[in-house]
Amino acid sequence: SSSSSSSCSSSRRQALLGLLSAAIASKSAAPAAAKPALLDLPACKDFKQAGPVAYCELKQGSGDSPLPGDLIVVDYTARAVANDNAVYDGSRNFKFTVGNGEMIPGFEIGILGSEDGSVPAIKEGGSRTLLILPELAYGALGDGCLFGRADNCRIPPNSPVEITFMYRGLGY
Repeated sequence: SSSSSSSCSSSRRQALLGLLSAAIASKSAAPAAAKPALLDLPACKDFKQAGPVAYCELKQGSGDSPLPGDLIVVDYTARAVANDNAVYDGSRNFKFTVGNGEMIPGFEIGILGSEDGSVPAIKEGGSRTLLILPELAYGALGDGCLFGRADNCRIPPNSPVEITFMYRGLGY
């Protein structure tokens, strides 16, 4: 029974990684369509896949990286991949405590870096785009579903999300 659950888990992970790969491929193959966005940053051309989070360095920062528990400031735009990359959230000078679960896990990994080092911590002044699998975003439930209906959600169930952000520094 544990081998069948690990086999199922492995199959699910492979399916989710395939979904992420397809999302990456569609981003590089799609023409640059005019979409509402809060950040005027270049489109990503070179995603690096690192497990359930793929990232693309848009601008390398030169300052310090944040640590868990730091109050930080970011500008960001978030899109639901399964909703034709529709912008569902975004803000400028947004302050939050990183590493405390205030944001989805994939966003925090994109800021703090992954435990295995496959995603490096961002440095102050840097910007990047993240493609985050559902397991580190909103999962099987999605988010903002009116009356619990999966066909009417801000982020559909099992949708990867894309977050483009700039790390401005500590928010003191």
